[in-house]
Amino acid sequence: MERQFETLGEALNRVRKLTPELLANISDWQKVISFRNIIIHAYDKLNDGIVFDTATPYQASKKTRRRA
Repeated sequence: MERQFETLGEALNRVRKLTPELLANISDWQKVISFRNIIIHAYDKLNDGIVFDTATPYQASKKTRRRA
């Protein structure tokens, strides 16, 4: 799960640098980048429960969109 946050945060960071106007429709993109930075740079202090709790609402909404 951490790897997915790393990838998503890195992608958003690159979009921010190259085409920032694309981020207008993405909520909480700054938080995603910040969370990615915590995962990368403070991995030894990472709490798996916090990562799971952060991902759980995203996973639930993703399943709902698939059914629609």
